[in-house]
Amino acid sequence: MYGSKYFRVVRGTADLRGVGDLTITGTSQPIGEWYDYSDVDSTLGALANGRAAGFLSQGVTTDGMDYEARMLEHLPDYKRAWSKITLEQVPINGELEVECAADKAYDDATDKDTPVLLVTTGTGALTAATAKGTLCSYQNGRIRVAQSGEHSDFEVIDAARTPLVDDDNIRILFRRVDGADIP
Repeated sequence: MYGSKYFRVVRGTADLRGVGDLTITGTSQPIGEWYDYSDVDSTLGALANGRAAGFLSQGVTTDGMDYEARMLEHLPDYKRAWSKITLEQVPINGELEVECAADKAYDDATDKDTPVLLVTTGTGALTAATAKGTLCSYQNGRIRVAQSGEHSDFEVIDAARTPLVDDDNIRILFRRVDGADIP
């Protein structure tokens, strides 16, 4: 297993692969947020919309996190904004489990303490009733039901998993598929 309590790769961790070092400019980006290459500058990361290069394996904060704080709080390493971070990608048939509050839109604020990693309201909303096999893509760095013109990288395996963080959250198990463009 690899990740955090909100985002974890549960199958395929041995085959995770770095897909490039990008400079992340955000001020509070959680582990598990999805990024692609910026259209403006290929050395910069941009929140994924319709297609993603990979996910953040380390969070980003304005000041990073010092060694003592990481050891005392048992937190993963956080990088300072404008640092280069290697994005990771889940291998084909790898599985990913993600938990999020059940009322989060693509533009709701996110941070390392309360990450918003799924779109759970509005267009492309994922719910506990989302059907097995539903293809998924990205909006603003979050996973959602794939829309026309987007590229699907995941399918829903089980949308009614038991939440680990908060009983009111939804927790979904996804499988990485050999992606396809949605007509």
